Amino acid sequence: MIQGPLLKETESPPTTTVEETPDYSLVEYTTESRLKESRLDLSIFDNSHYFERFVLDIRKFPTSVEFSEVLRDVVFPDLGSPVAPVKEDYRMEYFEAEHVLQWLKTKGVKKIVKIKVPDRLVSAHEDRTVCCYVKAFCVRHLDWRKLDLCLDGLDEGHTIETLHLYSSGNRAVVDHWLRKLPTLSQVSSLDPLHRAFTEPD
Repeated sequence: MIQGPLLKETESPPTTTVEETPDYSLVEYTTESRLKESRLDLSIFDNSHYFERFVLDIRKFPTSVEFSEVLRDVVFPDLGSPVAPVKEDYRMEYFEAEHVLQWLKTKGVKKIVKIKVPDRLVSAHEDRTVCCYVKAFCVRHLDWRKLDLCLDGLDEGHTIETLHLYSSGNRAVVDHWLRKLPTLSQVSSLDPLHRAFTEPD
């Protein structure tokens, strides 16, 4: 295991406080060789502001880190704690996981064995985004904390073997899962449905 900054190093980095700049050197990797990383663990980010800045930085600045074509796993930090639902007019869109996965694609990553995303229970990533990257990276083990995930996008070309599902208690969604799961023939392991209820206003 190595530890190192993702951002391009400077010869004389300016002196800053922890509050001003997140410590990207804590991002963890495990290497199969000295040159290419075989996993990406972002769970070290316990501050959402720092993680958002990290996502902005990797999109704006070139990085020297290189990845293997096949990653063992990609683990995201907790993107949001359980909160009360909000009205549709006030929902916000977030794309952190999508931006990181797209960045990995530009770095030459073709497959990811396992993806873990503790997503928000409110204003989470879209179902189609989850399914898109599952297929794009031939994901085998998916643990994406997305309430009531629609499985329609996984009908064809999926490679999932282990699937975690999170329920809000919506019976219609559970019925949908029970109808769809038998069509996902490669799924050999299904975690018991996670019950993640949100409190009403």
